[in-house]
Amino acid sequence: MAESLGSTHSKSSSEIREGDRDAEAELLLRVFADSRRSVARIVGTPDRAEDTLQEAMIVLLLRLRSGGLTDPESARQFVYGVARRLEANARRREQRRRTSTSLAGTAPADPAPTALAALLLRERRGMIVDALAAMHPARDGLILYRLYMLDHDRERIRDDFGLTASGFDRVLCRARARFRRVLSRRP
Repeated sequence: MAESLGSTHSKSSSEIREGDRDAEAELLLRVFADSRRSVARIVGTPDRAEDTLQEAMIVLLLRLRSGGLTDPESARQFVYGVARRLEANARRREQRRRTSTSLAGTAPADPAPTALAALLLRERRGMIVDALAAMHPARDGLILYRLYMLDHDRERIRDDFGLTASGFDRVLCRARARFRRVLSRRP
């Protein structure tokens, strides 16, 4: 019995590749009936399960016709895998749609600063300059000021102070640490 069943499936597979519509219909009906419950568990709603199953069946039919799936016995597992991937893609699409609509409701940031923002920026800049001026040794404050406030090139600053590359990095590391300490002591 198992031998005749296997030969029937092999026969239907070759018939499908040759274009036999009756063999296609027979296999698709059998796989559709077998797969309906498992796809419904994946998807949740009956209408969506029907749509997903139909899409998976189309993929199965195309795969059978192209000869990419030679064993009709694995058709049910194939449909189940396709349905899982289709559902995962649908959920990702839905998540992207929700994200894009929630972002669409937000107003873009105004590139021009408000008067309050400009005032706060000036005050913060003044506080930083004062902290740099209060640093000891003064060289640390000057290096940080030139590097971060004036945006001078590192090599230029290093040459002006007569430091090697590694020496400059050590001085800069210590200067940053001292600057953090000065800022933490400020009210």
